[in-house]
Amino acid sequence: MASLPPPPSATPSMQMLPPPPQPPQSASLPTPYVSNIAQSMTIEEMRDLHKLALNEAESKRTELRLVLASRYRELVGSSDEVLHMQKRARELDDLVNGLKSLVDKLILCANHPPSSLELEEGKQDETTDAQAPKEDEEMVNTLRRDLSKLPRLV
Repeated sequence: MASLPPPPSATPSMQMLPPPPQPPQSASLPTPYVSNIAQSMTIEEMRDLHKLALNEAESKRTELRLVLASRYRELVGSSDEVLHMQKRARELDDLVNGLKSLVDKLILCANHPPSSLELEEGKQDETTDAQAPKEDEEMVNTLRRDLSKLPRLV
């Protein structure tokens, strides 16, 4: 039969090794909760409790990820809406700024009856007389077209 090795205290190499490092003082003292669990539960129950805690932590991480993803989607949607409103505001500003020129054109057309000077010029040059009504008609048609576009753009 093989002889058993001498006990650890008898070996000279073991006596020369420094003692293992001590954990920090706060970690070496168990809390009352840990002491209570250690005394009241079996190892298997502690493992089950550990698994349950890990599962709950993972479910909380997943829930947090979902909430953050939802908030991010809301933020992106809001920024898209702001950009759309900015575009519509610019369009409306352009329409309001263009309204002044359209009103000026209408006033010009309303205050532009054929004058006696134009009638005399018409007698002198028949081609100019024929072109003047066409120009007036084109201006009126242009104004009508511009005004008809306004409600659809707003």
